[in-house]
Amino acid sequence: MRRIWTVAAAAVALTSTGVAEAAMPGVAFRSTIGGPAGLPIACEGKRSDAGPQIGVDPGRSDRLRSVFVVDGEVAMAGSASEDGGRTWQRAGIGSATRCSGGPAEREIVVNPLLAVGPGGRAVHGESWVGHRGGSFAFGIATPSWDGRGDWAGGDTVASDAQNAAVAADPKRAGRVYLLWTHLDQVPNPDTYAPTGADLRFAVSNDGGRSYGPARVVHEAEAGVVPVNSRLVIASDGTLAAIFDQTPLANLPKAVLGIPVDLEVLALHSADGGATWTKPEPIGTSAQFTIPDEEGGAPRGSAKPDLAAGPRGMLAAVWTEPAQNGRSTVELVTSRDAGRTWSAERRTVDVPGSLIQPAVAIAGDGSLGIWWYDFRHDVPGDATLDTDAWFAGSQNGVTWQELHLDGPFDLRATNRCTSPTPLSTSCEVPAHAMAIGIQQDLVGLPRGFGAAYTVGPPLARDGFTDARFARIDLPRRRARR
Repeated sequence: MRRIWTVAAAAVALTSTGVAEAAMPGVAFRSTIGGPAGLPIACEGKRSDAGPQIGVDPGRSDRLRSVFVVDGEVAMAGSASEDGGRTWQRAGIGSATRCSGGPAEREIVVNPLLAVGPGGRAVHGESWVGHRGGSFAFGIATPSWDGRGDWAGGDTVASDAQNAAVAADPKRAGRVYLLWTHLDQVPNPDTYAPTGADLRFAVSNDGGRSYGPARVVHEAEAGVVPVNSRLVIASDGTLAAIFDQTPLANLPKAVLGIPVDLEVLALHSADGGATWTKPEPIGTSAQFTIPDEEGGAPRGSAKPDLAAGPRGMLAAVWTEPAQNGRSTVELVTSRDAGRTWSAERRTVDVPGSLIQPAVAIAGDGSLGIWWYDFRHDVPGDATLDTDAWFAGSQNGVTWQELHLDGPFDLRATNRCTSPTPLSTSCEVPAHAMAIGIQQDLVGLPRGFGAAYTVGPPLARDGFTDARFARIDLPRRRARR
């Protein structure tokens, strides 16, 4: 197994006292988030964990929570760590799908999102897909966990809805904010057939078990659908969100792997969600297909990511498809809780394709970006070699790059048996990767925690494993 640690740029900063030495990132340890326990009897044998999301208790940085999909999204589970991610205790999310004892209409779950509040109480934004009365059905739910036993709740918050972005108030226990996409759906037995869409918002005061009235915060233009929303709470209490949108006509193209451009927009609320600003464009992302000469064409995730940090800092990232043989992660930042944003700037720049970037901000204001890429793949051999990478920056301009994990064979993750008619290879057809459609990164007081998926030969329990890596950023020392 390769272990590569390269510096993307020499990060040397001048100070009034002299030259500061660059702080180099390093992996403190890795651990396995998932495991064989915690699912109901009906889901026994479901061991391929993927797409983990991660959050941290705002009052205790060694208390971490995670949720992840299992075996092609036919089940969902959670894990908790009380020692900074070194060990994890798994708990089932029984309401998530039919397999685990949830409603019969919930055949699979997609787009797992997570928020963690005071005391380590967690709420999971779940998007479910299935059938009701012979028609294609979908909706959102928010199961919650108070640190004991299995996850509770999980009633459908809204039908004809997807992408349940959640944020937990760090100062008010039980206060949860929810932002989602509502779709005006034409009944049919097969898939989404929306005629219109909008973004909606609601507030819970009981940890996500129930919500107040929903309000429309953005009504899309005719023929346009907003998707992939992300919601955070800035350090001054402002609610900040991003989402991307594309014409409805592009949805079939995205499913087929045809490149699709998406406009990324941002909005915010300074009064707890009572009123919201008009969404403003902050960049352009793209859904694209990863070339795979070994056979097959996994889709690249178009989902943007958003993070909040100290002193009003926000950061958002997304990918651009390969041009002239290289791919980039695009970054925009805000220093005033989302009221204004920087221009797009390239950060990570690698040969070939990269997918699924995630962003986080550490307690000292350092930026971190996580992603997968294929720079070590050998065209024409039997595997699609995939590696996990991280880059850290203390100023958003110069970055140090760290090989985080891998390689593993991405193609091998697609060899499992189709668990439902909605899933072709342990993943929904739109993405065709059993590693899941998104990974995650969380900022810690001095460093980061990455939650991600690996496949064969690194996976030890099932086709895929959900892993955690603690990344440390040592303090810089000024030379006088």
